[in-house]
Amino acid sequence: MKSNASYRNMFDVLLAIFFVSWMFFEVMILGNKFDILRYSGLSGKLIVIIGRLVPTVVVYMFMVVWQDVKDAVEFLHRAIYTPFKVRTIIFLLVFIAGHIYVLHLAGESMGRASAFWVMALPYAFLNAGFAEVAWSGFIFPCIWNRISFIPACMITGFLYTFYSLPLWRVEGVRQELGEFSHYMIYCCYACLVLGCVYRLTESIIACVIVRVLIQAGLYFFEDMIFGSPKVNLVLFLELVILLVIALVFGKKKDTL
Repeated sequence: MKSNASYRNMFDVLLAIFFVSWMFFEVMILGNKFDILRYSGLSGKLIVIIGRLVPTVVVYMFMVVWQDVKDAVEFLHRAIYTPFKVRTIIFLLVFIAGHIYVLHLAGESMGRASAFWVMALPYAFLNAGFAEVAWSGFIFPCIWNRISFIPACMITGFLYTFYSLPLWRVEGVRQELGEFSHYMIYCCYACLVLGCVYRLTESIIACVIVRVLIQAGLYFFEDMIFGSPKVNLVLFLELVILLVIALVFGKKKDTL
């Protein structure tokens, strides 16, 4: 999204994202400690969601300061701009169908009806999809512009993991997201997938759609954060296939 991003620009953005998001997460931690806010309650979820919205808001504010965008409309236009529309639409349709099939193979729906997706998708957008404009539209391209593709995806995954680190001090997070080590593997897996999506489509909105799908799958299916050998095997095979396609047919290097 930014044509002249420097290492200092990326550092400033990451510092602001971590500081502001962690401030909201700390409110949740203190509220949980004194039994005022609960992660399972509406107010607790709202605090966490606000913290999750921060990355894209921060990127927008910095881009306005840098005079890279004039207003929110231009920022939105950059986020939804898709250079290869037909290829992106075909890829998304194939990936969505394939990933849902993979989820059915690997996970257990715990008796949830298909209508659950109607609630899961909007929540997944607020909890992860909106922020993907920052992660896939600014942070990952900045990193990839300096190092090779797979290490760039992994570093983005580690950053995303530690961005969520304070939440593990809140009661109820582990029940939803699993052990921290499993969550780190999941974040690296998700960022590898999203890196492939970006490399194949050069579309930020495509990355947002895929992130929402992956996140909603966590809500619908049990044990999807690498909690069983079956899940590990099926998602690993999916990732390998996607990586091969991206490395062969995707663009070779990002041009910021």
